Amino acid sequence: MKKATLFLIAFSVLAFALPATAQLDRSKAPAAGPAPKIQLGSYQSFKLKNGLRVFVVENHKLPVLTFSLQVEMDPILEGDKSGTSDLFNSMIMSGTTKRTKVELDEKIDMLGASIQAGAGFAFASGLSRNKKEMLDLMAEVVTMPSFPESELDRIKKEALSGLASQQDDPGQIASNIAGVANFGDKHPYGEVTDKKTIEAVTLQDIRNMYTQVFSPKSSYLAIVGDITLEEAKALTEEAFGKWAGEKLPSRKFPDSQAPQSSQVFMYDRGNSVQSSIRLTYPIDLKPGAPDAIAVRVMANILGGGMSGRLFKNLRETHGYTYGSYASISPDPLKGTFTITAEVRNSVTDSAVYQMVAEMNRIVSEPISMEEIDRTKAEITGAFARSLEDPGTIARFAINIERYKLPATYYQDYLTTLANLTQEDIQNAAQNYVKPFGYNLVVVGRRDSTEAGLLPYDADGKISFFDAFGRKAGSLAPAPEGVTAQTVIDRFVQVSGGKENINNIKSFSQKGEASIQGFTLEMETDFKGPDKGRMVLKQMGQVAQKVVVNGKKGSTVDPSGEKPMDENDIKETLAQLNPVLEAVYANYGYTVELQGLLLIDGERCYQMKFVGPSGSVDTRWYSEENGVLIKSNGAMGSTVYSRYQPVNGVMLPHQLDVTEQGMSLTFILKEIKVNHNLENSLFDSK
Repeated sequence: MKKATLFLIAFSVLAFALPATAQLDRSKAPAAGPAPKIQLGSYQSFKLKNGLRVFVVENHKLPVLTFSLQVEMDPILEGDKSGTSDLFNSMIMSGTTKRTKVELDEKIDMLGASIQAGAGFAFASGLSRNKKEMLDLMAEVVTMPSFPESELDRIKKEALSGLASQQDDPGQIASNIAGVANFGDKHPYGEVTDKKTIEAVTLQDIRNMYTQVFSPKSSYLAIVGDITLEEAKALTEEAFGKWAGEKLPSRKFPDSQAPQSSQVFMYDRGNSVQSSIRLTYPIDLKPGAPDAIAVRVMANILGGGMSGRLFKNLRETHGYTYGSYASISPDPLKGTFTITAEVRNSVTDSAVYQMVAEMNRIVSEPISMEEIDRTKAEITGAFARSLEDPGTIARFAINIERYKLPATYYQDYLTTLANLTQEDIQNAAQNYVKPFGYNLVVVGRRDSTEAGLLPYDADGKISFFDAFGRKAGSLAPAPEGVTAQTVIDRFVQVSGGKENINNIKSFSQKGEASIQGFTLEMETDFKGPDKGRMVLKQMGQVAQKVVVNGKKGSTVDPSGEKPMDENDIKETLAQLNPVLEAVYANYGYTVELQGLLLIDGERCYQMKFVGPSGSVDTRWYSEENGVLIKSNGAMGSTVYSRYQPVNGVMLPHQLDVTEQGMSLTFILKEIKVNHNLENSLFDSK
């Protein structure tokens, strides 16, 4: 029985009439037509005396209205308090100087509105008859936040729980490492939030951030919907007229460029059955740049969906993945080029080979007009559909002013697109696609992929990182004199000592986790030496049950009951024991000390536990204090925290479990030791 199994959760076609004599050649794409003429629609604008710029798009078709505030600001380097902005985003909706959080939420509900705010933005939407109340309430949140101290601890706990979930999410890990690889940890786009940086944030840090992310002189307000210009002027002046503040300062950061030669960055996720790949590097491409539209066409041809070259190659031709995509993201500070894919471990290097081959092909071979015309048509359709949303007009108006674009930039967008030549698209590829200078990030099993990835690192040496983008290095030898048994003996000692642990004859714990509004309950019971059970309930109903009673054991779920074999029974009992390390040999486990590894910034001894069935459970113990930090099984991982004594034995009271793409934080609310457990409890029925 694999450890992670103990936490497993069972959860008109349109016909076009042609003349009978018409012959349609379906082997060729239809010829591109002229750029359609578009009518962008009108907007009106004005500025308050405090500098707030307001853009109004009237649309009286429905009695609804949206207010959207965005602030023009450079990103903030948060350093050893990274995550301050995330906490700020939660804190700003926790009350104002006029209302508590409860009163604020009640008022929003009473209006039937949606109001959100965060670092450098605010949004409100609802019925137009409530326009004054909505705008006043949004302005109250933006200009008079109270940041109550009572909320900070709660919000920090939520943030830490979220981080625990992210640290075994391959996509999030790849994103963390890609940011560091592209920009370095001294750049806002490269710094990563972890437990230490969250814990370092104080209430004063939250309050200090307010002045760095909000100011009327740096703000734009878009008002879209059932309102007149006169109404907008009066309401905005009343709501925001007294808001004061100077223009937010600009900030300078180290420049980042694509590497001259390829580099490989890896996170060794030992339980992965597939690799998460990010081939990426920074680029200089600002919004509205002269070649931005050509770059968009080229990027779509390379990997903009099911018609992109990467998708056709890696999925349709080779069957490596469900999909591979490319994106080029303009940014006022620094843009990025990224190719992504999730592939089987065994084809990781082959997938990278095909990615690089497609990059080479789009740079060195002429791009067909058929591909260019098809992509132009796709972009034209998407652009035209976006105009159905009146809010698009307001966004265009703000972009023109914010990025200093020509006044007719969007009016001419489709004409510019239609007039792009084959040479324009080829130049975009040659200027922005770098087949020999990229950062290759792979999150997967090192033992299955490292050798195949070495040729893609120009230095011939892969860099290893932890889940938060910190240099991890390779597994280092343990110091002389440290053995598997000394690590286990130390853990047993810091857990309360062998005598206290051996005195545990019965053990029970109950915990709860929440996911998407549902409550999950976990109950585990152990009665030494050969009885144990684990029950998972969803909203009070049993989702899964694992039971061992002597030489019999089974798993029970909605699909029925499945018996366990002898080895499964031994492994289940070992895992249900409150301190596996004290009894592992009794249940047929062997253990090996593999070395020292940096885990989430902490030096840990890596220990490999092998069960009687051959299952592997890798565990990491802090070199500093001997405590179990994390374990990885075949199907997922568990992070252990909040150790507290129970009858003289230190036991974790929080389990952050990640498996099969799902992350849960179980808070253990009740732990009992040496109490009466009836044998009938361990019946499978």
